[in-house]
Amino acid sequence: MDGNLEQQVRQRAYELWLVDGKAEGRDLDYWYAAEDEIKRGREPATAPAAKKARPARKARSAKKRK
Repeated sequence: MDGNLEQQVRQRAYELWLVDGKAEGRDLDYWYAAEDEIKRGREPATAPAAKKARPARKARSAKKRK
């Protein structure tokens, strides 16, 4: 991969990561999605849909309700 293409992929992968809420552990998903998007002529792609993060659950109270 030439330097210019690599920089384009890096930038687009970063953009996809930001749009997806900075999901951890999915760097390769974003990299391959960006690479594919750029090689296909920059058709807009959404963030990889593989694993959507779930919203955090509220902590339950330690007290039992009667």
